[in-house]
Amino acid sequence: MKNNLKVLILEDIPSDVELAERELTTVLKNPTTKVVDTENDFVKALKEFKPDLIISDYRLPTFDGLSALKIRQELSPFTPFVMLTGSVNEEIAVECMKAGADDYVIKEHVKRLGSAILNSLEKKKIELERRNTENKLAEVNKNLEILGQTVRSVNECVSISDKEHKIIFVNNAFLKTYGYKRNEVIGKTSRLLQVEENPELLNEIRQKSKNKGWKGELFNRKKDGTIFPIELSITPLSDTNKINYAYIGVSTDITERKQAENEKRENQQKMKILYETAIQFVEFPSDSNIYQFIGKQLKKLISKDSYIIISSIDKDTNTLSVRAVLGMGELAGKIIKILGKNPTEITLIAKDENLNYLSDGLLHIAGKSIGDISFNTISKPVSRSIEKIFKIGKIYTIGFTNKEQLFGTAIIVLKKDAADI
Repeated sequence: MKNNLKVLILEDIPSDVELAERELTTVLKNPTTKVVDTENDFVKALKEFKPDLIISDYRLPTFDGLSALKIRQELSPFTPFVMLTGSVNEEIAVECMKAGADDYVIKEHVKRLGSAILNSLEKKKIELERRNTENKLAEVNKNLEILGQTVRSVNECVSISDKEHKIIFVNNAFLKTYGYKRNEVIGKTSRLLQVEENPELLNEIRQKSKNKGWKGELFNRKKDGTIFPIELSITPLSDTNKINYAYIGVSTDITERKQAENEKRENQQKMKILYETAIQFVEFPSDSNIYQFIGKQLKKLISKDSYIIISSIDKDTNTLSVRAVLGMGELAGKIIKILGKNPTEITLIAKDENLNYLSDGLLHIAGKSIGDISFNTISKPVSRSIEKIFKIGKIYTIGFTNKEQLFGTAIIVLKKDAADI
């Protein structure tokens, strides 16, 4: 039984009003009624009384039920309207229903008024819900269309899915990245792209997406089968009742970033080993085998397309003496011929150069040419010949210390196109 509804009764006969009010109480609890019998009072009541239900006679001295129906349609279309009349004319009943009445009750069968009221209330409730749903859908579609136009040209991959998680929009960047045509994606779910076979992760994504959203990294699959890492954020779109009606997914291909991170980790690991190697170096007794040892240790870490030059440092004279050279192989004879002597016989004077920066045990860029690393001890023509024959690229250096005193250095010369360290 419905409570505290306001009922507007359009009737000019008091006894018929009593009959209607009596039947009202059989299906409504504590209804508030207002009785009018003219057009002006009816219009005023619709605006001020704001009824939840209208019961109207078909014919009144200065007004009629069909005219009341038209006014109801204009001012309050979702207020249930029951026609209560003494006429048994079937044509009148059909006319009333076509005009918009929710039910038609003959006064001789007034007992049916209760069920007619309940049916009319339920009917209008359903109509109102359907209309609200249609309005929401229209608004949602309009918002999604605006959103789609906004993100169509952005660089990130953007997809919009409905509440059933079916894709309803993807932008151009999405199609370019994944290699699909638009009609191959629309209507599908994200399973089309998924690689992860981790039920816990997928369940976490679904659950968090329904609430405040989800952001993280995972792998997806392109149309050609390529698997690649992405950074993905999913944001739910909800209506005023906090009911999700769509989900926006924004993803970025992070392949290059991941490669850079991996290279950074590898380089950090190499630097750690270089440092540990330097520690081993200082623990050796002072003889020539030390230099061969450190060179071989470095050679294990660095690309095969490289040369390692190990030198001792005399801080008093700022002199570097080449002790070992690794990686030259068959070119060793050529370097001896160009230099006129074995590289291990070379002594380099740093002159005014401050070598203390090498004491930090870190890898440094040593220069761009043989001239740079020889402190111009080797002439430019000879330097150019060496660089051409050995296809020299980047050059690095790292120092070795004992009790914070710099006493040795390794120069790492990479060939052109060799993997960087």
